[in-house]
Amino acid sequence: MGLLLSGLLAGCQSKTSPTAKPVQPTTSTVHAVQSVTSRDFLGRWVSKDPATSLYLNTEHQLGLFQAGKSPARNHTDFKLDETQLTVKIKQATAVLTLNNANSMTLDYQGTATTLVKDPNWRPNRSKIPTTTTQALKTSSLTPTFKVNN
Repeated sequence: MGLLLSGLLAGCQSKTSPTAKPVQPTTSTVHAVQSVTSRDFLGRWVSKDPATSLYLNTEHQLGLFQAGKSPARNHTDFKLDETQLTVKIKQATAVLTLNNANSMTLDYQGTATTLVKDPNWRPNRSKIPTTTTQALKTSSLTPTFKVNN
C-alpha cells in the first residue's frame, strides 16, 4: 500500500521543461457602459418605508401614491440628464436618479425616497391603480418575482 501511494505521489511532482515559457500577465482594462434611456425609468417603483408606489408607463402617464397623501396621476414629459430623469408631479418638479437597474431615488417636495423596481409590473401593459389603497397594498411593497406556470 505504501509503495503504491508513493508511486502516485511521485507522478504529481512538478517538473520544469526547457521548452516551457513563462506567461507574462497582461494589463486588462474593463470599461463599464453607462447608457441610460428614459425607458430605464419605466415601471413600478416601491418603498415600504415610507409606503410609496411610483408608476411610469410607456405613454408618459405617472402615478405617485404615498401613505397619508393624496394620489397624483398625470401625464408628464420626461427630461433625461445622464442618470437622472426630471418629471412633473402635480405641477412640482421631481427628480428620479437611477442607483442601479433595480433601485432609484425619488427627490420630491424636499424628501428623498429610495425605491425598488417591481419586476412584475409591465409599463406597456399593466394599469396604474386609481386609489392609494390599491397602490399601497402591504404585500406589494416588497416585490418578488412571480412564477407563471
